[in-house]
Amino acid sequence: MKPIRVFLFILVVFALLFAVSYIYHETDALPDSKSSFYIPHYSSAFSFLKERSLLRTASDTIEVSSSEKYDQGNALITKANELLSETEQEKNEATHFQSIEYPPGKDSVLNHFFNELIEIRDKNGSARILHYGDSQIEGDRITSFIREYLQNEFGGKGPGLLLPGMVVPITVSVNTKSSKNWKLFTWKSFKDSIINHNKLGVMLQFSGFTNPTHSGPVDTLAKIASFNIRPSSVCLAHAKSYDLCKIFYGNNKFPVNLQIKSNGSPVTTDTLKTITTGYISKTYKLESPEQVEFISGGAASPDLYGIALDGSYGVAMDNIPLRGSAGLEFTQTDRAMLKNMYNDLNVSLVMLQFGVNVAPNIVESYSFYERALYRQLKLLKQIKPDLSIIVMGISDMARKENDRVISYPNLEKIRNAQKNAAFRAGCAFWDSYEAMGGRNSIAVWAFSDPPLARKDFVHLTYKGSNKLAEMFLNSLMKDFRKYEILYKTENVGNGEITR
Repeated sequence: MKPIRVFLFILVVFALLFAVSYIYHETDALPDSKSSFYIPHYSSAFSFLKERSLLRTASDTIEVSSSEKYDQGNALITKANELLSETEQEKNEATHFQSIEYPPGKDSVLNHFFNELIEIRDKNGSARILHYGDSQIEGDRITSFIREYLQNEFGGKGPGLLLPGMVVPITVSVNTKSSKNWKLFTWKSFKDSIINHNKLGVMLQFSGFTNPTHSGPVDTLAKIASFNIRPSSVCLAHAKSYDLCKIFYGNNKFPVNLQIKSNGSPVTTDTLKTITTGYISKTYKLESPEQVEFISGGAASPDLYGIALDGSYGVAMDNIPLRGSAGLEFTQTDRAMLKNMYNDLNVSLVMLQFGVNVAPNIVESYSFYERALYRQLKLLKQIKPDLSIIVMGISDMARKENDRVISYPNLEKIRNAQKNAAFRAGCAFWDSYEAMGGRNSIAVWAFSDPPLARKDFVHLTYKGSNKLAEMFLNSLMKDFRKYEILYKTENVGNGEITR
């Protein structure tokens, strides 16, 4: 066939595909079809390019210090009245009640999680909450307050999942110390070919104490790595103690010796066996140690996907900050491993809190972000159909304009994109932006006494994080109490509540 005919044939095929994508939408099915299939809209090509651009640039958009000293910041201005208009100065700082919103006709999307809470309280069951977010939740901010309330109300203890080499090693709940050979690997490490696989696990990152892509001769001399965990001086009550330690690891080419010390004394010695596909989880019983240390030794490091410090029953809640992220990494990681770990950990609720890294990318429409976020939520629903998900919308944030600090102009568009994605995927939505007070509320928070936001006008202080967490909990527990009444009314039989 002549080249010109090949070219014309390809051109005709692309024209037909374009016509089909223009007529149908991505959730459409052909007539009389009992199952739907994916027909990408023509605009998704441009959406894909924007999404990839966002994934590439997000890590460089918002700078954040890993130290709480950052709270002092470098003030752009010194007095609130230099920043705020008269109407903004009059804003009421009192706690604003912001209801959780549900997709139209689907106000039961959190019922499975609410039922789990009842089972935990009445029958000593267990459930896990994964709180993913960007730098806004680093240091166990927001998570720690919610965790403490739920563990006090329903049972449970421990700080949850941790990793050696965490970006912020000292949090409101734990002080961790890792030997210098521990490294943290993320999706960016895979994209930059630092690692050669995307098996990142439930935390969307893993740790190792040797180079995971080393392909030369193996140095059989054992490498030693240590990881020490103790409660911080301001740790809340229930995160201070734990009964169980669960270790998740994989990609282990050589046996690794593991010693666990509790309060300085060895409590167990074990060997992490080799594994090349999947992962292994190992559980060790501990007796509420004040300090626990893990000492590993081997020719090469396994990929460590997490160390969970939990109670034997009740609520476990994990703080999983992904610095620089827009929350779009779930579809970039290995789906099978993610599914298996979600089921192994008995994850009941996922909270996604992203957006601060999207705001600096100012564009006219965020439909590309809505579609990308929807794909993440859809994936999570696919790997665990009974999973409850709450998308916590972007919080207010501001930048300096002509000696004033003004909220980013695109926050409501981003918030709307997040809400639309949540509703399309059958997830709940909580509006952090409106809960704070809407436009320019970040400045009110920053100049309150004590400050509730940092002078970067993006990140909340610990006090501000607790306030936002309290607002969220008020909404969550209001809906739980409502469900609880309905549950008891409809399911009481012979003096016992049944499902």
